[in-house]
Amino acid sequence: NISGGAPQAFAPGAVITRLTIRAARDSSFEARFEAMPYVQTICFRPPIPAKPQIAGTIAARVTSSKANDPYAHIDMEGRYRVNFLFDRDDWKLGHESMWLRQARPYAGDTHGQHFPLIAGTEVAVAFEHGDPDRPYIAHALHDSKHPDHVSLRNYKRNVLRTPANNKLRMEDERGQEHVKLSTEHSGKSQLNLGHLVDAGKKKRGEGFELRTDGWGAIRAGKGLFISADAQPQAQGQVLDMNAALAQLNNALQLVTTLAQSAAAADALSADGQSQQGLRDRLAQLKSAGLIASAPGGMALTTPQNLQLSAGENLTATAGDSADITVLKRFSVAAGGPSACLPRSSASNCLPPVARWKSRPKPTPWR
Repeated sequence: NISGGAPQAFAPGAVITRLTIRAARDSSFEARFEAMPYVQTICFRPPIPAKPQIAGTIAARVTSSKANDPYAHIDMEGRYRVNFLFDRDDWKLGHESMWLRQARPYAGDTHGQHFPLIAGTEVAVAFEHGDPDRPYIAHALHDSKHPDHVSLRNYKRNVLRTPANNKLRMEDERGQEHVKLSTEHSGKSQLNLGHLVDAGKKKRGEGFELRTDGWGAIRAGKGLFISADAQPQAQGQVLDMNAALAQLNNALQLVTTLAQSAAAADALSADGQSQQGLRDRLAQLKSAGLIASAPGGMALTTPQNLQLSAGENLTATAGDSADITVLKRFSVAAGGPSACLPRSSASNCLPPVARWKSRPKPTPWR
């Protein structure tokens, strides 16, 4: 029986929209329902249920379309595919999910930070606003098959290492701080700074080392300054070359002084103007030159040939003595005038050409 204010509305029938059934040992069976009159022109639309949400993250592993792929499997937008660990279905290799973005600490228009993830890497997948249809890789994780490269054995180190062992390592142990930038190519090409150690953490030096088993080049388009003069705690200007310029000034002063003696003897003197011009150009590297300075001395040595070549002037200046020792042949050739001017009577010097030509031919050395 239908009771209420409009029973005739249900005469054609009713569409049940809600049904509740209740029964117990101490009560009778009871069925309650809600219904609406049946009308062909009106359809029942139940309320749209709320979309499910996922809180937290879900474990997954990065996949690739190639077995044992040594490189990341990503698309043109840098996205990944993953296999959720709860998923037991069989999928085509590299098609286990939709393409997923990876969250990173820095990103922008064709710039940012991206260290590609290779197949097998465990990741935690999060969902934007909890929406199951908007997953993204929140972060990557180490696991028992892919252990952390920083552990109790080296917990004082900060290490960025790629699968190919390209490495940036920063040691924070007090008193043994160092930085190492390394690649396996060309026989461990490395830049080592600070407290230098070997693979066994044994000290092998201090300061800095730039090394490779391959080729090396140092190139500076505006000039290059190499100095062993101290600049404690990196205080001072980068191109502070006062010590080097002082040596050049001393050399120029020596040339000027000896030039006066040469002029008094009506002899050919050194070209001081070219030295002055070189000194001015090298000061603060006004031109693309190279200047090297070392307070403790320098040595250039090779078991084979050594050549010094200048397109214009070649100048050698010594504040004390100059020694040239040759075991076999020694040759000096000048296409123009030449001079040898001793300042003291104790000096030995070859006589001018016009004078020794008239003398008897000396006996060859034996």
